[in-house]
Amino acid sequence: MLNIYYGRESVDKEKFIFETIAGRGFSAASPVIVLVPDQYTLEAERQALRIMDKEALIGLDVTGIS
Repeated sequence: MLNIYYGRESVDKEKFIFETIAGRGFSAASPVIVLVPDQYTLEAERQALRIMDKEALIGLDVTGIS
């Protein structure tokens, strides 16, 4: 399934996206891919760890477009 989320600059999209992913669950058996701009992959991984309160992102792949 493909979900595309977008919104205005003032909306906290990261929190919404990562809370939605955490609520639905993910694992190595059912992985989730988050597609972000190339220069933003490290920051997106940091935000995912912070928002989901996890120590590792096994089953969650934050990747760039290229």
